[in-house]
Amino acid sequence: MDHHGSKTILIVGGGYAGLNAVRALQKQYAHAKQKVRLILVDKEPYHLRKVLLFKAVVGSRSFGYRSPAILVMR
Repeated sequence: MDHHGSKTILIVGGGYAGLNAVRALQKQYAHAKQKVRLILVDKEPYHLRKVLLFKAVVGSRSFGYRSPAILVMR
């Protein structure tokens, strides 16, 4: 805990596991009395959604397959 009485949680990696961890922690601490700061660290500023690459190849989707990490987490 830092000096303000809030927790800081560092998540390393912006892949599916890292994003799922952020979402789970957001839900867990949504109504908590204690403030929590979540920090996601990744070497890339985007999340590559590989599943959508395959869908684009077979023609079922035609939109982008990279999303800025900040948009994925909303």
